[in-house]
Amino acid sequence: MMRKHIMLDRKKEPVKAIRNNTKPNNHVVSKDREQLVVLTMDNHLTSVITEIGNELSTKCPGLSLRIFAASDWASDEKILDECKKSIKNARLIFVSMLFMEEHFKPILEDLKSKRDNLDALVCIMSSPEVTRLTKMGRLDMSKPASGVVSFLKRFRNKGKSGEEKKPAGEAQMRMLRSLPKILKYIPGTAQDLRVFFLSLQYWLSGSKENIYSLFCMLLLKYSKDEKIIGRIQ
Repeated sequence: MMRKHIMLDRKKEPVKAIRNNTKPNNHVVSKDREQLVVLTMDNHLTSVITEIGNELSTKCPGLSLRIFAASDWASDEKILDECKKSIKNARLIFVSMLFMEEHFKPILEDLKSKRDNLDALVCIMSSPEVTRLTKMGRLDMSKPASGVVSFLKRFRNKGKSGEEKKPAGEAQMRMLRSLPKILKYIPGTAQDLRVFFLSLQYWLSGSKENIYSLFCMLLLKYSKDEKIIGRIQ
C-alpha cells in the first residue's frame, strides 16, 4: 500500500503554510554549528533521515542532522554517550515514539537540562513524561492547559460523541487533519500548537518528502540562525 504524501512540493508549501500565518522569529547569525537531533524508538527511518541530513547539510553548510534510536542506546553505552553529547550540543531536538522507561529514562534528565536552551524541543507520540517537555515558541507543555488546549479538549470530546460508530483511529486521524486548519486563524500559542499537529501529520506519513518538509518547517519556524533560514527559503 502506497503512503499518501501530505505535501509534495517541499520547497514551497511548508514555508508558506507556516510562516505567512505567524510572527517571524528574531533571527540572529550564529557562529556555532546548527545541530538538529532526532531521537526515536528504532532504526526504521534511520536511512531516510540520514539521506535528508546529507541533503540539508549540502544546502545549508552550517547545519547537521543526527538521529539516535533508543533500541541502540539502551544496549550500547558508547551510543548513549554520543547521544547525550549531541543533546548537549543541539539547537533543535525532535523526539518521537519514546514510550518505554528503558528507552527514555537514560536521556530524560539530559533533555530536561537542555530544554530551556533550545530553539525548540518537539516531543510527539511518547510517554507523558517526555511529551510534557515539549517547548515550541509560546507552547510549553509543562505548564497548565491554556485556553487553546482546553478548547481542543472540548472539540475532541464533541467529535467522539458524533463518531461512536466509526473506528477510533479513523476519527482521530480526521481530527488530526482538521485541527491545523482551525488553528491557522487563531493567533498566539495556537500557531505553535498548529506546528505541533502538523509535525505529527508529517511524521505519520513516513515518506521522505514529508519528513524533509517536517524538518524544514521546524527550522524555518524556530531556528535563530539567519544563514540557515535564508538557504532553506
